[in-house]
Amino acid sequence: MFETEDLVFSAWLHSMGKLRFVRCESNELGRITFIFSDPEGHGEALLAEFINGSALCPVRTFYDSIRCLRTAMNRSKETNYVPYQRNRR
Repeated sequence: MFETEDLVFSAWLHSMGKLRFVRCESNELGRITFIFSDPEGHGEALLAEFINGSALCPVRTFYDSIRCLRTAMNRSKETNYVPYQRNRR
């Protein structure tokens, strides 16, 4: 698993399909952590790519990812919402 508190970086990961978004968690201070599946351990290299400015993505998919993650954030603040497990068996 790869974890980050950075919404913008998380939206880029999500919009580009770099890592699969698993869930958000809220701590006792209200800080949100975005958790991604990272079985091959690419999270840190993707963060470096994002920070050095070579991370590009279409604006529309980025905007959609921001909205999706903000919804997950708001739900996790109340319930530690897990978005993708509802449809799994």
